[in-house]
Amino acid sequence: MDRIIERPRYFSRIQPFIDKPLVKVLTGVRRCGKSTILQQLQEVIRAGSADPQVFAMNFESADGLHITDAAALLRRIEAENLNKNTRAYFFFDEIQQVADWEKAINAIRVDYDADIYVTGSNSRMLSGDLTTHLAGRYVEFLIQPFSFAEFVELHRQSDRTLSEHFQHFVQFGGFPALKYFNLDREPSLDYLDSVYNSVVLKDVIEYHQIRDVDIFHRIVGYCFANIGKTFSAQSLVRFFKSEGRTVSVDTVLNYLEFCVNAFLIALCQVVVNGFGC
Repeated sequence: MDRIIERPRYFSRIQPFIDKPLVKVLTGVRRCGKSTILQQLQEVIRAGSADPQVFAMNFESADGLHITDAAALLRRIEAENLNKNTRAYFFFDEIQQVADWEKAINAIRVDYDADIYVTGSNSRMLSGDLTTHLAGRYVEFLIQPFSFAEFVELHRQSDRTLSEHFQHFVQFGGFPALKYFNLDREPSLDYLDSVYNSVVLKDVIEYHQIRDVDIFHRIVGYCFANIGKTFSAQSLVRFFKSEGRTVSVDTVLNYLEFCVNAFLIALCQVVVNGFGC
């Protein structure tokens, strides 16, 4: 049986918004633990109310795959015959799979006495679309993979020292599913490669309809090879030129932004002479 790692740093921020008239949006890279937190929130609500109305759906599950647009989602909810005048709790996991999902969320908010929770893996889609349709009516929480403390708790039953745990954490990171591979190098790296490919394919290449996939992979590879170093879009353009490839500064900037939006990379603010840049 899987052991659930408590994540109080997120619950302490989310709990004050339970039963408040704001859509709770959990964003973060795929497989970082958003679904588990969503399940834990359901358990908290079920434990705190007598027979609450709860509607939950994971759009990557067999039940959710056939729901591809807002109209289909609303029909599915209507079929539940929920009492619209009694508080109902809605949990939608990986909702970006549903076209025009934000319109469905807004309709649910208007038509039901609703407390709504959603997760998604693309910050541009969630922030941009929500700003358009739910301006001022949502609050966003960024979920990260496990911290080092959470990583140690996950693997505390092993006989590794704290120093060994730290070396593995630096090497593999904090994705929860790494527990299934006992931190063995080859299967752990294979799993991380599959997560990377999933993020790149679903949340970047498909979502943004990128045509020059080779250039995109080269840009990401350059970023990964230069972690901890400062570089500019112009320096990337010069790098590709030295390899006989032509790419514009705008293309580099767009691709980097797509990666940031998919939580594949993150920007670090550099302070120079007291000014952030």
